[in-house]
Amino acid sequence: MQSEIPWDEVIDLFGKVPSMSIATVDEDGSPRVSPIGSVLFSGEGRGYYFEKFPKSMRSNLDRDSRMSIMAVHPGIGFWVGALWRGRFKEQSAIRLVCEAGARRKATQEERNAWLTKVRPFRFFKGHDLLWKDMSDLREFKVIRVEPVELGRMNPSRSSKQVVNSIPALRKLVKDAECFESKAFIGECSMNKFLVRMLSYKPLWLRMLYSIRGFVVKIMGVNDVVDHTNIEIEDINFAIGRKVDFFTTIDYKADHYWIGKASDKHLTCYLGVVAEPLDSKKVKFHTFIIVNFLYWTGPIYFKLIGPFHHIVMHCMGRYGVKE
Repeated sequence: MQSEIPWDEVIDLFGKVPSMSIATVDEDGSPRVSPIGSVLFSGEGRGYYFEKFPKSMRSNLDRDSRMSIMAVHPGIGFWVGALWRGRFKEQSAIRLVCEAGARRKATQEERNAWLTKVRPFRFFKGHDLLWKDMSDLREFKVIRVEPVELGRMNPSRSSKQVVNSIPALRKLVKDAECFESKAFIGECSMNKFLVRMLSYKPLWLRMLYSIRGFVVKIMGVNDVVDHTNIEIEDINFAIGRKVDFFTTIDYKADHYWIGKASDKHLTCYLGVVAEPLDSKKVKFHTFIIVNFLYWTGPIYFKLIGPFHHIVMHCMGRYGVKE
Protein backbone atom coordinates (compact mmCIF):
# COMPACT_ATOMS: atom_id res chain seq x y z
CA MET A 1 0.00 0.00 0.00
CA GLN A 2 1.34 3.41 -0.99
CA SER A 3 0.53 6.14 1.45
CA GLU A 4 1.53 9.69 2.27
CA ILE A 5 -0.72 9.57 5.34
CA PRO A 6 -0.34 7.37 8.46
CA TRP A 7 -3.05 4.71 8.63
CA ASP A 8 -4.16 6.00 12.04
CA GLU A 9 -5.19 9.27 10.37
CA VAL A 10 -7.26 7.33 7.81
CA ILE A 11 -9.09 5.43 10.56
CA ASP A 12 -9.65 8.64 12.53
CA LEU A 13 -11.24 10.57 9.64
CA PHE A 14 -13.34 7.70 8.29
CA GLY A 15 -14.61 7.04 11.80
CA LYS A 16 -16.08 10.56 11.92
CA VAL A 17 -17.88 10.36 8.56
CA PRO A 18 -21.40 8.90 8.46
CA SER A 19 -21.33 8.23 4.71
CA MET A 20 -18.50 7.88 2.19
CA SER A 21 -18.52 8.42 -1.57
CA ILE A 22 -17.46 5.38 -3.59
CA ALA A 23 -16.62 5.84 -7.27
CA THR A 24 -16.76 3.04 -9.84
CA VAL A 25 -16.74 2.89 -13.65
CA ASP A 26 -19.90 2.27 -15.68
CA GLU A 27 -19.82 -0.04 -18.68
CA ASP A 28 -19.66 2.93 -21.07
CA GLY A 29 -16.70 4.41 -19.15
CA SER A 30 -18.72 7.03 -17.27
CA PRO A 31 -17.90 7.57 -13.58
CA ARG A 32 -20.52 6.60 -11.01
CA VAL A 33 -20.46 7.85 -7.43
CA SER A 34 -22.50 6.10 -4.75
CA PRO A 35 -22.99 7.04 -1.07
CA ILE A 36 -22.10 4.12 1.22
CA GLY A 37 -22.36 4.37 4.99
CA SER A 38 -21.29 0.86 5.93
CA VAL A 39 -17.53 1.01 5.25
CA LEU A 40 -15.53 -0.80 7.95
CA PHE A 41 -11.81 -1.61 8.18
CA SER A 42 -10.51 -5.06 9.05
CA GLY A 43 -6.82 -4.15 9.18
CA GLU A 44 -4.25 -1.79 7.70
CA GLY A 45 -5.05 -1.37 4.01
CA ARG A 46 -8.06 -3.71 4.14
CA GLY A 47 -11.78 -3.22 4.61
CA TYR A 48 -15.29 -4.11 3.54
CA TYR A 49 -18.76 -2.62 3.14
CA PHE A 50 -22.26 -4.09 3.05
CA GLU A 51 -23.69 -4.21 -0.44
CA LYS A 52 -27.43 -4.21 0.27
CA PHE A 53 -28.75 -1.37 -1.90
CA PRO A 54 -26.41 -0.51 -4.81
CA LYS A 55 -27.22 -2.26 -8.08
CA SER A 56 -25.28 -0.45 -10.83
CA MET A 57 -22.27 -0.15 -8.56
CA ARG A 58 -22.47 -3.90 -7.89
CA SER A 59 -22.41 -4.80 -11.59
CA ASN A 60 -19.62 -2.27 -12.20
CA LEU A 61 -17.37 -3.94 -9.64
CA ASP A 62 -18.20 -7.41 -10.92
CA ARG A 63 -16.89 -6.23 -14.30
CA ASP A 64 -14.11 -3.85 -13.19
CA SER A 65 -12.64 -4.15 -9.69
CA ARG A 66 -11.26 -0.59 -9.58
CA MET A 67 -12.89 1.69 -7.03
CA SER A 68 -12.12 4.86 -5.08
CA ILE A 69 -13.48 5.82 -1.66
CA MET A 70 -13.44 9.37 -0.36
CA ALA A 71 -14.27 10.75 3.07
CA VAL A 72 -14.64 14.48 3.83
CA HIS A 73 -14.48 15.82 7.37
CA PRO A 74 -18.09 16.49 8.45
CA GLY A 75 -17.51 19.06 11.22
CA ILE A 76 -18.78 22.61 10.61
CA GLY A 77 -16.51 23.90 13.37
CA PHE A 78 -13.54 22.15 11.73
CA TRP A 79 -14.12 24.01 8.44
CA VAL A 80 -14.89 27.40 10.03
CA GLY A 81 -11.77 27.15 12.19
CA ALA A 82 -9.61 26.26 9.17
CA LEU A 83 -11.01 29.15 7.13
CA TRP A 84 -10.29 31.52 10.03
CA ARG A 85 -6.69 30.29 10.47
CA GLY A 86 -5.98 29.86 6.77
CA ARG A 87 -4.79 26.27 7.31
CA PHE A 88 -6.24 22.89 8.27
CA LYS A 89 -4.92 21.30 11.47
CA GLU A 90 -5.48 17.83 9.99
CA GLN A 91 -6.55 16.25 6.72
CA SER A 92 -9.87 17.66 5.50
CA ALA A 93 -10.46 14.81 3.06
CA ILE A 94 -8.79 11.51 2.19
CA ARG A 95 -9.12 9.39 -0.94
CA LEU A 96 -8.51 5.63 -0.99
CA VAL A 97 -7.70 4.04 -4.35
CA CYS A 98 -8.82 0.43 -3.99
CA GLU A 99 -9.29 -2.94 -5.64
CA ALA A 100 -12.59 -4.66 -4.83
CA GLY A 101 -12.96 -8.35 -4.14
CA ALA A 102 -15.89 -10.65 -4.92
CA ARG A 103 -19.30 -10.21 -3.30
CA ARG A 104 -19.83 -12.74 -0.48
CA LYS A 105 -21.93 -13.53 2.58
CA ALA A 106 -20.95 -11.70 5.74
CA THR A 107 -19.87 -13.62 8.82
CA GLN A 108 -21.74 -13.14 12.10
CA GLU A 109 -18.71 -11.29 13.48
CA GLU A 110 -18.81 -8.84 10.55
CA ARG A 111 -22.56 -8.28 10.97
CA ASN A 112 -22.08 -7.68 14.69
CA ALA A 113 -19.35 -5.12 14.00
CA TRP A 114 -21.74 -3.14 11.82
CA LEU A 115 -24.67 -3.41 14.25
CA THR A 116 -22.39 -2.16 17.03
CA LYS A 117 -21.55 0.90 14.96
CA VAL A 118 -25.21 1.81 14.39
CA ARG A 119 -26.40 0.72 17.86
CA PRO A 120 -27.15 4.33 19.00
CA PHE A 121 -29.96 4.42 16.37
CA ARG A 122 -31.52 1.04 17.24
CA PHE A 123 -34.74 2.63 18.56
CA PHE A 124 -35.31 4.65 15.37
CA LYS A 125 -37.76 3.36 12.78
CA GLY A 126 -35.20 3.65 10.00
CA HIS A 127 -32.68 1.44 11.81
CA ASP A 128 -34.38 -1.82 10.87
CA LEU A 129 -35.39 -0.60 7.42
CA LEU A 130 -31.80 0.27 6.48
CA TRP A 131 -29.50 -1.94 8.48
CA LYS A 132 -31.15 -4.95 10.12
CA ASP A 133 -30.75 -7.41 7.25
CA MET A 134 -27.19 -6.63 6.13
CA SER A 135 -26.07 -10.03 4.84
CA ASP A 136 -23.86 -9.51 1.76
CA LEU A 137 -20.61 -7.60 1.67
CA ARG A 138 -17.66 -6.86 -0.56
CA GLU A 139 -14.09 -6.67 0.68
CA PHE A 140 -11.55 -4.25 -0.75
CA LYS A 141 -7.78 -3.80 -0.67
CA VAL A 142 -6.33 -0.28 -0.47
CA ILE A 143 -3.73 0.29 -3.17
CA ARG A 144 -3.00 3.92 -2.43
CA VAL A 145 -3.95 6.55 0.17
CA GLU A 146 -4.05 10.13 -1.10
CA PRO A 147 -4.65 13.45 0.66
CA VAL A 148 -7.02 15.82 -1.11
CA GLU A 149 -4.87 18.78 -2.10
CA LEU A 150 -6.05 22.23 -1.03
CA GLY A 151 -2.91 24.25 -1.72
CA ARG A 152 -1.59 26.35 1.14
CA MET A 153 -4.54 25.29 3.31
CA ASN A 154 -3.11 21.75 3.53
CA PRO A 155 -2.03 20.73 7.05
CA SER A 156 1.68 20.73 7.76
CA ARG A 157 2.62 17.45 9.39
CA SER A 158 5.28 16.71 11.97
CA SER A 159 8.50 15.07 10.85
CA LYS A 160 7.55 11.83 12.59
CA GLN A 161 4.17 11.73 10.81
CA VAL A 162 5.87 12.28 7.46
CA VAL A 163 8.43 9.57 8.17
CA ASN A 164 5.68 7.15 9.29
CA SER A 165 3.87 7.67 5.97
CA ILE A 166 6.70 5.81 4.17
CA PRO A 167 6.75 2.05 4.93
CA ALA A 168 10.56 1.66 4.83
CA LEU A 169 11.01 4.58 7.21
CA ARG A 170 8.13 3.56 9.47
CA LYS A 171 9.92 0.26 10.20
CA LEU A 172 13.20 2.05 10.95
CA VAL A 173 11.48 4.44 13.36
CA LYS A 174 9.57 1.62 15.05
CA ASP A 175 12.78 -0.27 15.81
CA ALA A 176 14.88 2.83 16.60
CA GLU A 177 16.49 3.53 19.95
CA CYS A 178 16.91 7.20 19.08
CA PHE A 179 15.01 9.42 16.63
CA GLU A 180 15.75 13.10 16.01
CA SER A 181 14.51 15.44 13.32
CA LYS A 182 14.78 18.98 12.02
CA ALA A 183 12.71 20.68 9.31
CA PHE A 184 13.66 23.39 6.83
CA ILE A 185 11.47 25.27 4.34
CA GLY A 186 12.74 26.38 0.95
CA GLU A 187 11.86 26.83 -2.71
CA CYS A 188 14.10 24.20 -4.28
CA SER A 189 13.81 20.60 -5.44
CA MET A 190 14.67 17.76 -3.10
CA ASN A 191 17.71 16.76 -5.17
CA LYS A 192 19.07 20.31 -5.03
CA PHE A 193 18.50 20.40 -1.27
CA LEU A 194 20.29 17.06 -0.82
CA VAL A 195 23.25 18.07 -2.98
CA ARG A 196 23.69 21.40 -1.20
CA MET A 197 23.19 19.89 2.26
CA LEU A 198 25.64 17.02 1.81
CA SER A 199 28.29 19.07 -0.01
CA TYR A 200 28.35 21.75 2.71
CA LYS A 201 31.78 21.58 4.36
CA PRO A 202 33.28 25.01 5.08
CA LEU A 203 36.56 25.35 6.95
CA TRP A 204 34.97 25.65 10.40
CA LEU A 205 32.99 22.47 9.80
CA ARG A 206 36.07 20.55 8.70
CA MET A 207 37.75 21.68 11.91
CA LEU A 208 34.80 20.32 13.90
CA TYR A 209 35.16 17.03 12.00
CA SER A 210 38.80 16.91 13.11
CA ILE A 211 37.74 17.37 16.75
CA ARG A 212 35.10 14.70 16.33
CA GLY A 213 37.74 12.40 14.83
CA PHE A 214 39.87 12.77 17.96
CA VAL A 215 36.89 11.99 20.23
CA VAL A 216 35.80 8.88 18.34
CA LYS A 217 39.37 7.51 18.27
CA ILE A 218 39.34 7.60 22.09
CA MET A 219 36.21 5.42 21.83
CA GLY A 220 38.11 3.00 19.58
CA VAL A 221 36.31 3.94 16.35
CA ASN A 222 38.07 4.53 13.05
CA ASP A 223 36.92 7.88 11.67
CA VAL A 224 35.27 7.16 8.33
CA VAL A 225 34.29 10.74 7.46
CA ASP A 226 35.80 12.23 4.32
CA HIS A 227 36.73 15.74 5.44
CA THR A 228 37.31 17.02 1.93
CA ASN A 229 34.65 18.84 -0.05
CA ILE A 230 32.39 16.66 -2.18
CA GLU A 231 32.23 17.51 -5.86
CA ILE A 232 28.55 18.18 -6.57
CA GLU A 233 28.65 16.46 -9.96
CA ASP A 234 29.95 13.26 -8.28
CA ILE A 235 26.95 12.83 -5.97
CA ASN A 236 24.78 9.90 -7.00
CA PHE A 237 21.80 8.97 -4.81
CA ALA A 238 21.13 5.58 -6.46
CA ILE A 239 20.62 2.67 -4.06
CA GLY A 240 23.96 1.14 -3.07
CA ARG A 241 26.04 4.21 -3.95
CA LYS A 242 28.21 6.04 -1.44
CA VAL A 243 27.13 9.57 -0.48
CA ASP A 244 29.81 11.02 1.80
CA PHE A 245 30.25 8.30 4.47
CA PHE A 246 26.66 7.04 4.04
CA THR A 247 25.47 4.32 1.69
CA THR A 248 22.09 4.90 0.02
CA ILE A 249 19.61 2.19 1.07
CA ASP A 250 16.41 3.74 -0.34
CA TYR A 251 15.65 6.64 -2.63
CA LYS A 252 12.68 8.08 -4.50
CA ALA A 253 13.35 11.18 -6.56
CA ASP A 254 11.61 14.32 -5.27
CA HIS A 255 10.22 12.39 -2.30
CA TYR A 256 12.82 10.87 0.06
CA TRP A 257 16.39 9.61 0.52
CA ILE A 258 17.84 7.34 3.22
CA GLY A 259 21.52 6.70 3.88
CA LYS A 260 23.09 4.22 6.31
CA ALA A 261 26.41 4.27 8.17
CA SER A 262 27.67 1.83 10.81
CA ASP A 263 30.59 1.46 13.20
CA LYS A 264 31.16 -0.93 16.11
CA HIS A 265 29.03 1.20 18.49
CA LEU A 266 25.90 1.98 16.46
CA THR A 267 24.09 2.09 13.15
CA CYS A 268 22.92 5.52 12.02
CA TYR A 269 20.42 6.38 9.30
CA LEU A 270 20.32 9.86 7.82
CA GLY A 271 17.52 10.92 5.52
CA VAL A 272 15.34 13.58 4.02
CA VAL A 273 11.63 13.59 3.20
CA ALA A 274 10.22 16.37 1.02
CA GLU A 275 6.71 17.65 1.86
CA PRO A 276 5.30 20.12 -0.71
CA LEU A 277 3.49 23.00 1.01
CA ASP A 278 2.27 24.89 -2.06
CA SER A 279 3.29 25.53 -5.66
CA LYS A 280 6.69 26.88 -4.58
CA LYS A 281 7.62 26.03 -1.01
CA VAL A 282 8.76 22.62 0.18
CA LYS A 283 9.28 21.49 3.76
CA PHE A 284 12.34 19.23 4.05
CA HIS A 285 12.17 16.90 7.04
CA THR A 286 15.69 15.74 7.92
CA PHE A 287 16.02 12.92 10.40
CA ILE A 288 18.55 10.76 12.24
CA ILE A 289 17.59 7.26 13.37
CA VAL A 290 20.03 5.37 15.60
CA ASN A 291 20.28 1.77 16.80
CA PHE A 292 22.96 0.90 19.35
CA LEU A 293 25.12 -2.17 18.72
CA TYR A 294 27.18 -2.18 21.93
CA TRP A 295 26.88 -0.86 25.48
CA THR A 296 29.21 2.02 24.60
CA GLY A 297 26.77 3.17 21.88
CA PRO A 298 24.67 5.52 24.06
CA ILE A 299 27.83 7.03 25.58
CA TYR A 300 29.38 7.55 22.17
CA PHE A 301 26.18 9.12 20.81
CA LYS A 302 25.92 11.55 23.74
CA LEU A 303 29.53 12.62 23.17
CA ILE A 304 28.96 13.48 19.52
CA GLY A 305 25.36 14.70 20.11
CA PRO A 306 26.15 18.43 20.34
CA PHE A 307 28.33 18.09 17.24
CA HIS A 308 25.66 16.53 15.03
CA HIS A 309 22.96 19.00 16.21
CA ILE A 310 25.11 21.93 15.06
CA VAL A 311 26.05 20.21 11.82
CA MET A 312 22.48 19.17 10.90
CA HIS A 313 21.18 22.68 11.60
CA CYS A 314 23.82 24.38 9.46
CA MET A 315 23.62 21.81 6.65
CA GLY A 316 19.83 22.16 6.49
CA ARG A 317 19.95 25.95 6.50
CA TYR A 318 22.50 25.88 3.71
CA GLY A 319 20.41 23.38 1.75
CA VAL A 320 17.41 25.76 1.48
CA LYS A 321 19.45 28.94 1.09
CA GLU A 322 18.75 30.80 -2.15
